[in-house]
Amino acid sequence: MNKTVFILGLITSFTFNTKAQTKNLGNPPSWSISANAVLNFEVMPEVNVQEQLDIDALNKANGFNKMFRFGYEHHVQTNVLSEGVAISDGLGGRITQYGVKCPEALSVNLIFDQFELAQGAELFVYNEEKTQYIGAHTSENNNAAKVLGTDLIKGDKIIIELYEPAGVVGQSSLVLGTVVHGYIDLPELVEHTLKGLNDSGNCNVDVNCPAGAGWENQRNSVAMLVSGGGFCSGSLVNCVTNTIGNITPYFLTANHCNNGSDFVSTVFRFRWESPENGTSCATTANSSNGPTNLNVNGSTLRADNGNADFVLLELNSEPNPAWGIFYNGYNMTDDPVVQASGIHHPSGDIKKIAIEYQAPTKQTSNFNGTANADFWRIADWDVGVTEPGSSGSPLYDEYRRTIGVLSAGAAACNGTNDNNQYDIYGRLGIAWDEKSAPSDQLKYWLDPDGTGNEIVHGFDPVLGEVVGSYAGITTEKESELLSVYPNPTDGLFTLKLSNTSQKSINITNALGQFVYATTTEKSELIIDASEFPTGVYVVSVQTENKRITKRLIVK
Repeated sequence: MNKTVFILGLITSFTFNTKAQTKNLGNPPSWSISANAVLNFEVMPEVNVQEQLDIDALNKANGFNKMFRFGYEHHVQTNVLSEGVAISDGLGGRITQYGVKCPEALSVNLIFDQFELAQGAELFVYNEEKTQYIGAHTSENNNAAKVLGTDLIKGDKIIIELYEPAGVVGQSSLVLGTVVHGYIDLPELVEHTLKGLNDSGNCNVDVNCPAGAGWENQRNSVAMLVSGGGFCSGSLVNCVTNTIGNITPYFLTANHCNNGSDFVSTVFRFRWESPENGTSCATTANSSNGPTNLNVNGSTLRADNGNADFVLLELNSEPNPAWGIFYNGYNMTDDPVVQASGIHHPSGDIKKIAIEYQAPTKQTSNFNGTANADFWRIADWDVGVTEPGSSGSPLYDEYRRTIGVLSAGAAACNGTNDNNQYDIYGRLGIAWDEKSAPSDQLKYWLDPDGTGNEIVHGFDPVLGEVVGSYAGITTEKESELLSVYPNPTDGLFTLKLSNTSQKSINITNALGQFVYATTTEKSELIIDASEFPTGVYVVSVQTENKRITKRLIVK
């Protein structure tokens, strides 16, 4: 039997408070003055790279987890203000510089264990050649944990620079706690930020390929995590209540992605994806780069549970709604689902999508020190795969609701095809209320009003409405333009435009291959999908004044 299901969302309104992350204040101040400090670089111990690579290879071979390690963490305790070299800005202010060297490192990133900047102070991190910098971090990055993690700088020598204007000299606190020696070659250096662009396998599918059509909302929820020396993935999750009237920036990822810092210094990188005209869809072609500076620094751990390998974080600040971000809906019933998809950052690469047309199954396994952990199991992916770095990324049901977070697996690329191996995801239905303590469950945080709702739609902060995540419906306005009427008994369905007439219609499979195309002036078109193989199809309709894309699920 063939059928399609389309369900509309609800409309409501909420408020957001925005807060800056890094400010574009130009180059570090010392670059524009003639006086420069003579720095002595603190040299970190050498790292046995082959030993680290052997550890990574063993973890990958055993399918232990899908966190991607790129660096070795040196733990230090250095007061930058007292140990650094100070120079005057000539106006009563002070510039303090401190150098760090990691011999033979391919990149360096930092975690400050004590971070609190006075009003007007600016923190930069840059390479010795002054060709790449991160900053400025300001007092707007201050947080309750007083911790800050930085993005990556290419090379083995970096300079920390703190500018304090006249009137606030000596009022900031800056203590370096961790120096990460990058030993994996992440070759793409763009927009002052080191990336793993095009490091993942060739069978991966960029999220803006045809396979990702209709997943734009969910795509916008996913971020890459830089936690010390490792990459993971994760996503924003919706928490809207009638009494509170706003949304909290909650974020889901995997428990095993915790490197011991409880994510207080993690950098969350949003909307890093290839544009539609620069995608790689399971080919050897390279993906084009996307925006690299939509970052949030730091978070607070709210709950975690090894039984479902989940972590719920509250970001230190709300991602700017202007970035086009989205808060995923969820399904906590733990009921069986028909098919599953995932969006993730494999090997620290640009955002990808994976689709499984068959129903995931449930399994119980010993994992990461937890006996009898509960998982969704993907037998093998039909489109794309996951890789180390994908850990913590969301698993969606057929209605685009989050049901799990990636834990481990053996799925990988074999050229432009996958290796037909499995992945396992922690089940959020188990994480919902299996444990009674607030620190062990999701329900306490995501349903603070005690509504009992275990199925919640996603949220778009710009549109101010709860968006139905089902089967490609994206806005109420579009649903007025295009209605889909299935007839499950014979596989026929009707496309009807209520406000205008369609000019053309194309239906493609998940790889973008045409299975149906026609041109018509009719406002109603009956299509026989009874011969379509089971799967997800992209329905694209060109109307008189716009293009509409939806999903057709054939079961």
